[in-house]
Order: sequence, then C-alpha cells, then structure tokens
Amino acid sequence: MNENLMALLNYRDAKAALISEQINKYGKPIIAIRCNIPGPEKKAPWAEKLYKEALETVESALERENIAYVSVLEVLSDRTIIPEYIQLFKVDADARTIKSLCVQIEELHPLGRIFDLDVYTHLGTLSRIEYGGSDRLCYLCDNRAFECARSREHSLEELIQFLILKAETL
Repeated sequence: MNENLMALLNYRDAKAALISEQINKYGKPIIAIRCNIPGPEKKAPWAEKLYKEALETVESALERENIAYVSVLEVLSDRTIIPEYIQLFKVDADARTIKSLCVQIEELHPLGRIFDLDVYTHLGTLSRIEYGGSDRLCYLCDNRAFECARSREHSLEELIQFLILKAETL
C-alpha cells in the first residue's frame, strides 16, 4: 500500500480513537475544526490562513456564548503525524447547541463554505441538515458539492485557485 495512503489511514484511525476516548471519558462533545481542502496537499500556506480564520471564528463564537472549551489535539499529535490543519476542542455545552452554532458559522461567515466544523457525540457525528444547515455547495458553481466532486465538474487546479484567492483576502 502507498506510504502516504497508509499514513492518512493511520491518522484517521488515531483521530477517531481519540475522539471516542475523550467522549467516553468526559461525556462532552468534541468539535473538529478544519477546512475543506481538495487534493493531497492540505498544509499549504494559503490553507493555513483559511484554517486560522475558521479557528478564530469558532473560538470567538464559543467565547461570545460563554462556552468553555479545551484543546485535545496534543494527544493526537503524540500518536500520529497530522496531515492537515485541524483543532479538536472538548466543549462544555450541549452538543445540539454547539452544532447549531457551527452550522450558523458555516452558513453565515463569508468563508463558511470552506470551513468544516464537525461535532461528535457518543452517538457519532451530528448532521448539519438536522440543525438548520443545507447541503454543502460547490465553491465554484453553487451546485451541491458532492455532485460536482463525484462528476469531477471542476479541476483540482480551479478549486485550489479559488481557495488561494480567498486566502489572499485575509
């Protein structure tokens, strides 16, 4: 098996195990904060700018709502190489409240379509549709993102160029 693919699978397994452990140990939801970056290169400088905007936006929203949170990412970095910009917060609030807040950010922030804010509970990941969100839309044409991805409607280069231009606005 390809070494990069093996590393990615190890990362995903380690992330899932950590999230499950934290939820089982503390009974609190976990927010995964990342960006939807297509292609194999997830740690480009422009991707970091987009990620930092997502992170700062979530932190500000949590603080505005007086919701306590703590990072658990250092535990993951002790277990595996992390191939993307991501933050994991254990959050001291009801998961439904957190998911609604995350959906609001994704729907209303100018870059929210790029943000990927997942909320995990002991039941799994909460769906954005159930909390007022719509299907994710394509960055380029406003069709449903999964349809464009499945049909390869846009080239990787077009998508990356769009994201680079968005990052340059920050």
